[in-house]
Amino acid sequence: MLSNLIHLDGLTLIENGVIQNAHIENGTIERAKLVRAVIGEAQIEDLAVTNAKIASLNADKINASRLSAITANMGTVTAGRLLSNNNAIDINLNTSQFKLGSNAKIHFTDRANTLYYTNNSVYGGLLFDHSLNGGGRPLVALGVSDNGFDPNDTSWNGLRVHSGWVESNVDGVMTNIISQQFWTNQNPDYSGEGWVLENAWSGNRNRAIYGMDGENFGYDLGFAGGGEFSNGYIENVNTNRVNGFDEILFRNRYDDSNVGWTLKLAYEGGSTVDFYPINTGTPNYYNIGRSNNRINRAYLNIVEGNSIGTSSNPHSYVYTDYLIEGSDESIKDNVQDSQLGLNFVKDIHVVDFKMKSSEKYKSGVIAQELVSVLDAHDVNLD
Repeated sequence: MLSNLIHLDGLTLIENGVIQNAHIENGTIERAKLVRAVIGEAQIEDLAVTNAKIASLNADKINASRLSAITANMGTVTAGRLLSNNNAIDINLNTSQFKLGSNAKIHFTDRANTLYYTNNSVYGGLLFDHSLNGGGRPLVALGVSDNGFDPNDTSWNGLRVHSGWVESNVDGVMTNIISQQFWTNQNPDYSGEGWVLENAWSGNRNRAIYGMDGENFGYDLGFAGGGEFSNGYIENVNTNRVNGFDEILFRNRYDDSNVGWTLKLAYEGGSTVDFYPINTGTPNYYNIGRSNNRINRAYLNIVEGNSIGTSSNPHSYVYTDYLIEGSDESIKDNVQDSQLGLNFVKDIHVVDFKMKSSEKYKSGVIAQELVSVLDAHDVNLD
């Protein structure tokens, strides 16, 4: 068919036609069914396709009311969701969920990476950065701050974790928890027992560690049978009870000192528990009370020793129901006849009596009468 112009009007059917070269300046195909068409290259400004299978498509823009599925090497992409072939990564834009599985890793290749949430000008999250003076060694910080997410800000509350190398080689840098109070609770609603580490000065007491609700719950530091503390350095001890093992040692502050007291709590086959000096070779180093810090009363069954008081610090009064002085020859020296004589002995008035605090009768003298006899025989009582 050779012509400069062909005009097709109405319904035209071409059974079998080959158009080798055609230039269509302006054409509209309202409806067409192509059983087979091979188009080497086409530029279409606007195309609406109801259903098509396209091997390769390069387009600046695809506008579709529905994109049901695209399967490619990247996995499966549906509207608002990206799912990897092995289900290891699932990103759902519709539900704001990001799931990782199958030994997944997130690797940051540089410093200052943050996952955080902010509200009311407060930032909370997780930071991956460098330790201070750590030569690029990682720091992990988990916490909350007011002025941006900054673990070095004065408002920071949280945890800062450094490597072992940094802790060993950088002065003043350690893994630490920054908080006015740090609680460890048994229950998530802060009820029940738990520990409080109080770091802030409250104005009326020192910083402290203590148990919550101590009136209803018991707390221990260490435990018997392998959980004991080796040493405790405490300036003041205020307690209702001290439980020891076989003995409690009260030593001088120096570790190698043998100066101090021993409180023996075990009977060791005997019948008593004892309180005595550690260094028994130097008894003169130990006193109970002082000249200006006297003990008001001491209730003792037996008092043994060379003397009670000293010549320079005598006791003013000693009140006792019984006073027994040893008379055995083995404890006496320079024995000689008394010059008082028999008349002195005859003048001593011996009586039988009982003390008001006892029903037991004894024989002895009346102190006032004995003083009068001594005066009569010119005995100097001083």
